[in-house]
Amino acid sequence: MTSAPDTVAADRVALEFGFLVRDPDAQGEGTPARLSEGPPAVGAVLARSSAEAAGLQVGDVLIEVNGRPVLSLAAAREALLASSLERPLPLVIRRDAERVPLLLKTPPSSR
Repeated sequence: MTSAPDTVAADRVALEFGFLVRDPDAQGEGTPARLSEGPPAVGAVLARSSAEAAGLQVGDVLIEVNGRPVLSLAAAREALLASSLERPLPLVIRRDAERVPLLLKTPPSSR
């Protein structure tokens, strides 16, 4: 399990590429709290970001991050922590019933 500072650092890596990751069961207010199961989903995509340019969409389910399979939000964050902002970020997502590979370009702030 990732610690709080690691969680913040991993979320920052995702943010640099222009997206946010959320628990697969996080539906918003009014939803009963329960343990999340399964791979995380994309919660937001920032305008004019590497993620938007690559075609990442809110609701896409992350299957692989940087070549590492992600079966949970913690695994996605660990894969993000192991990523470099100086190299493109390969993702494999599930959209509807399809596996879609995406390559997010290096964030402008890292060039």
